Amino acid sequence: MSDNISFFCLVKDDPKKNAFEVEIEKNKTVSFLKEKIKEKLHPLFENIAAKDIVLWKVNVPFDDEAMEVDIVLENKEEIGVQELSRPTRKISNVFIEDITDDSIQIIIERPSAGQGNSPDVFSLINDLKSGQKELKVEIESGQKKLKFEIESGQRELKSEIESGQKELKSEMESGFRKVQNVMDATLYSPGMLTETDKGKEVQEKGTLIDFPLNVTTSTKSSGPGRFLNPPENEDEKALQNYFIKECISLEFFEPISKKLKLIVKDTHNSPLLGTRKPDFVFIPKDSYLDYLNVIAVGEIKKPASGNFRSADIGQAVSFGEKLLQLQPRRRFAFVILTDCIKINIYRVTRVNDHQNSITLFKYEYTTTQFLKNNNSNNNNGWKYLVTFMESTPYNLGWIEPSLKFGNETVNLVKSVGIGRTSIVYEGEYNNELVAVKMAKKVDYLPCFEREKSVLKELSALNSPHIPKILFENIDTLVMTPRGVKVNNLQEKDIKDIIITLKNVHSH
Repeated sequence: MSDNISFFCLVKDDPKKNAFEVEIEKNKTVSFLKEKIKEKLHPLFENIAAKDIVLWKVNVPFDDEAMEVDIVLENKEEIGVQELSRPTRKISNVFIEDITDDSIQIIIERPSAGQGNSPDVFSLINDLKSGQKELKVEIESGQKKLKFEIESGQRELKSEIESGQKELKSEMESGFRKVQNVMDATLYSPGMLTETDKGKEVQEKGTLIDFPLNVTTSTKSSGPGRFLNPPENEDEKALQNYFIKECISLEFFEPISKKLKLIVKDTHNSPLLGTRKPDFVFIPKDSYLDYLNVIAVGEIKKPASGNFRSADIGQAVSFGEKLLQLQPRRRFAFVILTDCIKINIYRVTRVNDHQNSITLFKYEYTTTQFLKNNNSNNNNGWKYLVTFMESTPYNLGWIEPSLKFGNETVNLVKSVGIGRTSIVYEGEYNNELVAVKMAKKVDYLPCFEREKSVLKELSALNSPHIPKILFENIDTLVMTPRGVKVNNLQEKDIKDIIITLKNVHSH
């Protein structure tokens, strides 16, 4: 086994095509790695001590547009991005897992402006200052005046040129943005179409992509779990039962179960996504059914004439849109559409247009593949399904259900209810239960503004029956106390309700 390790690095804000390879001995330290990177990036870090270079350990697939470097670093706490800050740590202890092919493993912070001034520059500045003092002694009053007038004229001319350049640049950028917005608008959907129209839009405006995950190396040469004998001429219920049984067989097949991170759950009779009932969902193993835990969704349909109808595709991707509504911090979600013979995979991405107060959706899809695994080379569909089951939730777009408000963290425990404009969760803050209310889409932010202003005004009543806002942001309210459902009103409850209403209306 080689004592060296190779990985790809990228300077933050650089395009991925500028990634470069670094090879280093495994027993070397983080400090030595920084020296190696400084040498590779000459002269960018020429005047910066290697110890001051900031490195982040990541796993950014090279061709995955949904996992750009800035998105990964913005969500580094949620997805476990690690800063390589300890200089004595050995590289072998940093990269414990195998290096993923065709991906970036190290992000390098770009040096800030003014960082690492060269001693030669300081020397030059001092020389210039000394020369200016001698010149002041030698030149006469008339020369001083002339010099001042020349410099003043130069400054005015320079200012006028820079002002003109800024104005021209601003107008050009504004024009480019308008053109870009018009182009982008043709690629996104507001998500308010019929299922048939939505399916047509996915096929007409969606983008064909390669399978965006590292395909599994797992195999299965015999037994159930290979989708060899799907029901023929039977209804969707029979297909549903067959699909779930095959997935369960995969979960208990030891070579796969050792790598298993997600399991498939039958939800076709359960309104798991609010009132919506996807046929199946992927959730982390050892977790429970709650829409906070749903990693990906799936739908089973009998195609017409061998092909899925537009309504089938529209219904499937609408489950992805609904999942993004119920997990508002999440950016994208995967959807599977299958008839147990073929499998289609879609990626639904949310794009919030705050300027126009609307949420749009972008659709991507892979080439249709066969689900049957008959030990031939044409079994990509089966591999894609197993890859989903072996993937981490983060690789499929899931984000830890917690919220940050400055230095304070509120953990989301479970879902409580869904309204027209918002979703309510049970949260936990400092070991106390709180209510967390989040807007479904940016379209409903005005409703939040009204509710916030009313609650803040009523806080002067100091009533135990009116929620108090602990934290807030543009689309979230964290309130206390966490209410409880009352099944049978008591006389005391009615009295409290009447008193509270009276106090509110008299305020």
